[in-house]
Parts: sequence; C-alpha cells; structure tokens
Amino acid sequence: MKEFPVFSLKVGSKVKIYLRSGNESKVIEGEFKGLSDSFQPLLYLADKDRNYLINLIDIIYIETTDKLEEIEKEKRADYVS
Repeated sequence: MKEFPVFSLKVGSKVKIYLRSGNESKVIEGEFKGLSDSFQPLLYLADKDRNYLINLIDIIYIETTDKLEEIEKEKRADYVS
C-alpha cells in the first residue's frame, strides 16, 4: 500500500471550512489560528468579526489557496498510523 505524506496548514492560512449542519453544509471563511491540544480536537479560526472553535468531527472538508506544509509523521504509541 502506498504511503501518503502528511500535510499541515500553516497558522495564518486563509481557509474555507465546510461543516455538517443539518441537511445542508455550512461554510465559514477565515484565518487558520491553530488546533487545540485537548481531549476534544478543536480548530481555531478567526475572521474580521468573529473567532470560532470548531469541532474537527463536524468538518466535511477544508479549502485553502495557501501552500500546505509537508511534515514528518510522528511515531507515537497513542494513535494508529
């Protein structure tokens, strides 16, 4: 099986996030601010007027025109690769 590289959004990337919201998806645009380091995985997003904490489980997909950064896979015992 081919192994795919792992990519990461850079903090400050402009993103458009499509979220599950009932029968239709909801779109939020803004600047990627980072991920939480807590039990519940959250994404921080900011736009002109608001700041968002988005549960990663609710994200359908993320669009960005900014370049993604390839990162090395971390070898940890607490999650499966």
